[in-house]
Amino acid sequence: MSSIHVVPAPTSAHHANIVLSSHTIALDQLLPVFFSLPPASEPQTSLIHFTGGLGLSPLAIGWIFSGQAIYSMFFQVLLAPPLIRSYGYTTIFRLSAASWALLYALTPYITFLPSGSLASWAAITAICVWKTSIGSLAYLTILILITNTVKEAGQDDKLGSVNGVSASFASGARAVGPTVAGWLFNVGEQAGTAGLVWWLVAGVALIGWIESFWMREPGTGKASPKLQEDDDNLEEDDDDRTLFSESDDDEGGETRKEKIARQEQEELDWIRGEQEGQAEAGLGAPRALGSMGLGAAECVVGEMVGEGLGVKKD
Repeated sequence: MSSIHVVPAPTSAHHANIVLSSHTIALDQLLPVFFSLPPASEPQTSLIHFTGGLGLSPLAIGWIFSGQAIYSMFFQVLLAPPLIRSYGYTTIFRLSAASWALLYALTPYITFLPSGSLASWAAITAICVWKTSIGSLAYLTILILITNTVKEAGQDDKLGSVNGVSASFASGARAVGPTVAGWLFNVGEQAGTAGLVWWLVAGVALIGWIESFWMREPGTGKASPKLQEDDDNLEEDDDDRTLFSESDDDEGGETRKEKIARQEQEELDWIRGEQEGQAEAGLGAPRALGSMGLGAAECVVGEMVGEGLGVKKD
């Protein structure tokens, strides 16, 4: 009889979380630099050897990321939960991981569009919406997958410790990612290959996609194709078998169906709690944004008045 795979699932989920943290923080560091870098002085002719950025002002970049944050707030509340319920955690994470690689590979080619043109702004908007959507889905699903692997291993009492270790390694990845990405960006610009860092980060994202094929779907026992064969063999005898020994449960243990129902309810409760918390947080976002906009407007007006009166700053 085949044995239940316990180690591959949690190991893969934690590895994927580390990989996800490293390349997403690298993207957050690269995008502002790429947006502000002056465009190339000559027309781009090669798909490999090209340099330059988009030449956007700091104010424009600030508005781009403010709009991205607002979109993220509504996406996580309104769109992410239905998508996850419809397609499952592993499928959503796997698609997100593969989509990251494609996003990185295509982003540097925005420089081929005329700077400040409608096509350029459309591409920037598409990149930010794409990035925010898959980022929200990836982080929501990987947290559930990590929790699920610990529960399936029968180590619920160690969930806090496991999550703590996972968060520590993810923080380490976030410290390394921007440093390496910044160095590679500089190397690529000097070598006349601005896409170098983007293509290497795409390769890192593909590692997370590969790891996803060893993950199990929470609450169903379903696994990726690499583990599904053993699961199919186990399903024939699992109907009458309990998942916990009598020493763990005085009443004879918890049946598979009971465990599945309980886990599904816990996941729904978690998503509902996330929605409520984010909705409450979202109520203050428009007010905060309005205050920020008012302050910025006052600064601009003040500078204009100062210039009109001939007042110079020190």
